[in-house]
Amino acid sequence: MQQIFQFFISILRNLPKNHLLILEILIITTIFVASFRANFFSKNHSQDIIDNNLSFPDSNLFNSSPLNSEPLDQENIPIKDNSLIEEDIIKKNNQINDYIISNGDTLISILIQYGVNITDISNLAKQYKNLKNLKIGQSLSWITSESGNLEKLIWHVSLKEERTYEKIEKGLFNEKIYNISGTWHNVKLQGYLKGSFLKSAYSAGFTSNEIASVMQALQWQINFKKLHKGDKFIGFFSREIIKEKQEQSKLIAIRFQTNGKDYFAFRAHDNKFYDLNGFSLSHNFIRYPVYSNFHISSYFNMYRLNPITGKISPHRGVDFAVPLGTSIFSVGDGTVILTKYDKFAGNYIVIKHGHQYITRYMHLKKSLVKAGQKVYRGNKIGISGNTGRSTGPHLHFEIWINRQAVNPLTIKIPNESKLSGSDRTDFLYKVEYIMPKLQFN
Repeated sequence: MQQIFQFFISILRNLPKNHLLILEILIITTIFVASFRANFFSKNHSQDIIDNNLSFPDSNLFNSSPLNSEPLDQENIPIKDNSLIEEDIIKKNNQINDYIISNGDTLISILIQYGVNITDISNLAKQYKNLKNLKIGQSLSWITSESGNLEKLIWHVSLKEERTYEKIEKGLFNEKIYNISGTWHNVKLQGYLKGSFLKSAYSAGFTSNEIASVMQALQWQINFKKLHKGDKFIGFFSREIIKEKQEQSKLIAIRFQTNGKDYFAFRAHDNKFYDLNGFSLSHNFIRYPVYSNFHISSYFNMYRLNPITGKISPHRGVDFAVPLGTSIFSVGDGTVILTKYDKFAGNYIVIKHGHQYITRYMHLKKSLVKAGQKVYRGNKIGISGNTGRSTGPHLHFEIWINRQAVNPLTIKIPNESKLSGSDRTDFLYKVEYIMPKLQFN
């Protein structure tokens, strides 16, 4: 044996270096493969026993009993709990899937990729058109039979709403809508201005919707772009909680202290906001920017035929056919944010009223106000003209709400009012109850 070993050693010593390297690689590879196969078969033998008990579409293709198994006495088989047996039957006969909707998903595209019967999908989609309105972040759950037939679909619309579609007979599904109500509780949030109101309110625990509610309630009292460091605010909200998540909230009252002055807003039964004494916080508008009853030459129309270009284009305001030099008035309290000349609009003025409203006055001969100037309802702001692209002397007037142009002749404009009678009495009781909760700590 020793002589044989020495013989192989002498052969190896006489081999070129390249041949030695190749031989080493082959030896290492052989050892690795042999070791891997041994581990693989030893580990997977028990797994084969488990896997062979599973049901497959064609049971004849698989051995139904594990290798090297011995028969079991029936008495030795552990008895299962009935609920577990029922659960096993459900899992065996039905497939349950969950899916969160993302960009571009449709009911058909989702279910097809999971192998759901195309006829069932088509029938459901045709029967309930609202299933076209799936939104990103919503979720679907569905149950199919072993053959892929759709038995039940659950559309989780929101925390507050769930819709189920259950097959009742061939080709038909029955829809049920479940509205889920949460529990409401009141919360007081207090903050100090350290930067912008938006960042400061977030830091105090306000949600984005609650911040918007505060800004809307106080839009006529406070310029949120001109606050001061150290200003204080307290919000009193009612929040709805569903499944440990906040679903919605209502602003009940807000106190804002800026420059040493307090501003209050309280929600009344009509969901409008009033001050401590029941006076409306919204400032009223006058309907028209001209006092005389002049002819309207062109109405609000998003599909108007432009008399100059001959093309269909939006006309986002109303044209008053007024003589040159007619006085133009601001329809409400606000701040002038722009006075400018434009080759299309001519001389024009833009005024911001509170947080939501903007008015625009175009084709003026002259502007009488400057950017940054405070104006009040009925103030004279300009003189009508025929500047810019115009077919004759007129005033083009626009109202925008939340960056959306609206019809100035039909829109419901802010109307200053106050509570009276029993409404005012109930409101003052409410204020008396809430005021102690609006004290700064």
